[in-house]
Amino acid sequence: LYFLLRSEGRDYAEIVLNEADGRTAYVDKFKGRIIYWPAFILSVNTVELKTDFPQPFKVKPLKHAGEVVLEKKYRFLRPDRVQGYWLEVSLLNDGFKSEGRAWIKWRNEDELLVTYNLLS
Repeated sequence: LYFLLRSEGRDYAEIVLNEADGRTAYVDKFKGRIIYWPAFILSVNTVELKTDFPQPFKVKPLKHAGEVVLEKKYRFLRPDRVQGYWLEVSLLNDGFKSEGRAWIKWRNEDELLVTYNLLS
């Protein structure tokens, strides 16, 4: 099971139980494993750009970097490397073969800018 970590203490973790009403619970942090966002996003199968945050693919992890020119269609984005708020992805076709690489912005301060698929 995955839970959103709200805060972390020396011996406990505060996890979100219900986002709608803000309920949280404190659990023994040694009874599970804490995975921070960069490691988690690299562990998922694929990511997708959120429709409410369209963005171009970049050649470097910089806002002012040039855009990647897509010569072939891609179907999936596989996370390969995290650098701050940037994520390097492989552009995969239907057969999961790489058609190139690009950088996308995967998060802002407290907001994910992509959706993730654990099992695509």
